[in-house]
Amino acid sequence: MTDEVARLVLRHNYGQSQILSLGEIQAASRINDHRRLIQQLERAGRLNRELEQLPSDEQLDALAREGLGLSRPESAVLLAHSKLWLCDQLIADGIADNDDLLPLLQEYFPTAVRERFGGMLEQHPLRAELLATHLTNQLCNRMGETFISYLQSETRCSALEALRAYVAAGRLLDVDSLWRGLESIECEIDESLFRSQLTSIQDLIERTALWLLRQPQQTRATAQHPTFANDIQRLLDALPGLIDSELQAPLQRESERLTVAGLPQALADRLALLPAVYPLLSVLTLSRSSNQGPEAAAAVYFALEGELQLEPLRRAIASLPERNLWQRKARATLAREVDGAQLQICRWVLDSTADAAPGARLAQWQQSTDPLLGNLRQTFAEVRCSETPDLAMLSVATRELCNLKPF
Repeated sequence: MTDEVARLVLRHNYGQSQILSLGEIQAASRINDHRRLIQQLERAGRLNRELEQLPSDEQLDALAREGLGLSRPESAVLLAHSKLWLCDQLIADGIADNDDLLPLLQEYFPTAVRERFGGMLEQHPLRAELLATHLTNQLCNRMGETFISYLQSETRCSALEALRAYVAAGRLLDVDSLWRGLESIECEIDESLFRSQLTSIQDLIERTALWLLRQPQQTRATAQHPTFANDIQRLLDALPGLIDSELQAPLQRESERLTVAGLPQALADRLALLPAVYPLLSVLTLSRSSNQGPEAAAAVYFALEGELQLEPLRRAIASLPERNLWQRKARATLAREVDGAQLQICRWVLDSTADAAPGARLAQWQQSTDPLLGNLRQTFAEVRCSETPDLAMLSVATRELCNLKPF
């Protein structure tokens, strides 16, 4: 048992070192998230900024202007304080009373303890403290110190609700296998590639957790059912037949790039498909509410993506500056509005062309929106021609997309 305990401790040390290394390359882009977390910890009486030698707001402003962020030691201090705060919040929120999370307490103990006392561990008098400590370390070592505070600021959720969304997102997307796959070849691939793929997984989990937190309770429960994850995998397997060559080409190029860089083919294929995973959450929800098959809903959704040429709009929104939290919120709101508009249009197509042949559904919808569609295409063309489309231009383009309704 001693050797296994040592491995568990080293696993934690590795994870904490990994997130600090990842945080170094993300520090500049997360300077405002760090500012918010520092201020939250101060208001909660959990942090003395001067004592911990963390930057003042004025110093953070200067770092942001210079395109810099917190140093590794500063991030380590903030990570430690955020872990302590999160752990206390989870205990106060009643983590030990959560039937979905309590079984995860088994992971905290070595095999010999689980085999001998497995049935008794969930009755441990310190189960709340043990489970909160275990899941706090697991989450923060994977997602960083600002993840929970970001979810809370965006959705006004509790710490426990944010944790449950993280756990549900991980199960839904089977990210543990992605992390294990990357870590097993860490020494065989370029360090920058390794970190960039970890960041891609982080981004997907963050978006998925936010999506779950923003859904009605019934939709949230449905998305956490095993059949939902199975349907996502089925759609990913069928994706080549659901999207046209223009949308498929960048996914194929990314898979080839990762394979050439040394990743196994299966892992490269999964990582290359990450950008296509997030939309499938809404597609599956839509297919269930409209009583249409997942493949039919996905085919219409991706056909609209290509027909409306939404990818350049998404890229332009993603390139907007986020020098402060308000700019970040504006960018995130625009991206969410584009997603919502595409989903609403997809719903109209599915509902209004239920009797049409699959290949004719989009054409039938286009006839009913022709005047507005022409104006939208002209607006999108102007966005594509602009070297640096700003917030005003992209807001107008997004609003026109939202106004695209059939006559």
